[in-house]
Amino acid sequence: MNGSGLAGDTNGTTGTPPSEAGPSTILPAELKATFVSLIDLGLVLGNIFVVVVILRAPSLRNYTGYLTVSLACADMLPGLLVIPFSVRPAWTGHWTYGETLCMVTTYFSSVCALASTFSLVGLAINRYILIVHAMKYQTIMGPKLCTTMITAAWVLPAMSFALSIFVDGRFRYLPNAMLCALDFDGVVPLAFAIAFLASVVLVVGILHCKVYAVALRHLKNIYHYNPKATEDKLQGAKTTAAITVAFLLTWVPYCALAVWQHMLKYATHPDVEFALLWLYGCNGILNVFIYSGLNRAFREEAKKLLLSGRTCALTAVTLGRVDATRPSVQGRRFGSSARRLVAWENNRSPGLEELPMQELAARGKVQRTVMNMGDIEETAC
Repeated sequence: MNGSGLAGDTNGTTGTPPSEAGPSTILPAELKATFVSLIDLGLVLGNIFVVVVILRAPSLRNYTGYLTVSLACADMLPGLLVIPFSVRPAWTGHWTYGETLCMVTTYFSSVCALASTFSLVGLAINRYILIVHAMKYQTIMGPKLCTTMITAAWVLPAMSFALSIFVDGRFRYLPNAMLCALDFDGVVPLAFAIAFLASVVLVVGILHCKVYAVALRHLKNIYHYNPKATEDKLQGAKTTAAITVAFLLTWVPYCALAVWQHMLKYATHPDVEFALLWLYGCNGILNVFIYSGLNRAFREEAKKLLLSGRTCALTAVTLGRVDATRPSVQGRRFGSSARRLVAWENNRSPGLEELPMQELAARGKVQRTVMNMGDIEETAC
């Protein structure tokens, strides 16, 4: 059940005879591999987009934004370091990477899961201080406290799981889920983990209830004086609460499955175990949609980023088309198609002070100025 017997067990099973292996899977291997690949792609691309939007927008670079970046990184790293190694086992049904890589992927997935939980707690505490103690927010929630929250969210899991996984060897391969996970061998470790998770959820739930009560009271009392600020605070509380609810909806089935298998000693259908374990992987993708749907400031900055990317893409296409209609310049090297076009025009009319680029000027994509007898300065995108 732990990592000690994994190296010689390429199937990832625990030595159960085929006659006692239980019901066979119904879902085809191709469908499982596709599902795992889509989750991996969604986690990486979606959370990279969240991090870029937050770090790019000055209005989002605050304590809430930094805690959200920590949460997005905790959701993104499994897509980079853990899930890619589950695609091939989902296709073939065998773990072929060896015991060491199983141990390493278990460590990273466990650290990211607990860091995600602590980041949610930090977001709830930050929202509680912002709304309940609004007058003291800048005094209480300073750079030191925010840095301490983010550091603790990553350092504590990294230290605790290093001891249990690398020293005690508490990891195993789950053949039905096609991934390596922490081994809660025994009732006491599993009960402790569930009790810890339940206490965290209880604390976060109490904080959110208090936040909503105060936010609704503020909305009712001072809405006419500053409606936008009040609605933004309430919207931020809804966003944090929605992230917590999504976390619960993906974690509760995982915990119920663990209780069902380890404490009650009941067998589970392989497809049910696969679906419930990978449902947790969808949590990071759900957070991206929650940011986009509920956070108005994030939504506006995301639109600006997408429009900027679209403009740059159209500019690159336009430059390529215009450059294709011009002859190449011999004997001179230029860094872009726009510079080659300018040089070609300069060679034809060297005495002109300003040479307009009609095709690009009409679109407003490129501006250029000829300075000091041929030195070219251009601005693109």
